Amino acid sequence: MASATDDKMATTQQTNSEAVNEPSDSYVETKRQAVIEAREQALQAKAEAVRVKAQFRAEAIRAKAEEKASRTLAKAENRALKIEGIAPAEVERKIRLDVHGRPKPAMRGWIHAVAAPLSLAAGIVLICLAHGASLKWACAVFMTSSLVLFTNSACYHLGDWSPRVTDVLRRIDHVNIFLLIAGTYT
Repeated sequence: MASATDDKMATTQQTNSEAVNEPSDSYVETKRQAVIEAREQALQAKAEAVRVKAQFRAEAIRAKAEEKASRTLAKAENRALKIEGIAPAEVERKIRLDVHGRPKPAMRGWIHAVAAPLSLAAGIVLICLAHGASLKWACAVFMTSSLVLFTNSACYHLGDWSPRVTDVLRRIDHVNIFLLIAGTYT
């Protein structure tokens, strides 16, 4: 009889040890569900990150396209205005002002910059063609006065100077007009 009792005890111990070593079905199922939920959350987080990145790219592309479209439309509008003979309102030009806030003529400086070396060349030709020393001196005075006038005027009209320098150059420019008039009378 002892052996039957021993067998029962051994079976019970074996069942108890298996129960201790092996988790129950509900525990395993709970763990499986937790793992499945964790995987789903990870996939959702990854999908959300991809979605946000795609939205950011789409917004950047959209902004770039809108900017390009607005530039193209502005160019087309300016062309249409040119064809119609209307000056575009959006033309941004830097208008230089003199000391008193009046706009300086833009082309005057360039014209005088071209005229300065031409006056030098013309003066040399006049000196070479003049007969006698007094006429040569008269041509030299005219050449010098016109060269100073055009050079100073080009500097005054083309440069962006401080108010003090602008005022000095303007005064010299006005004085040179009288010097050129005096040079033509010699």
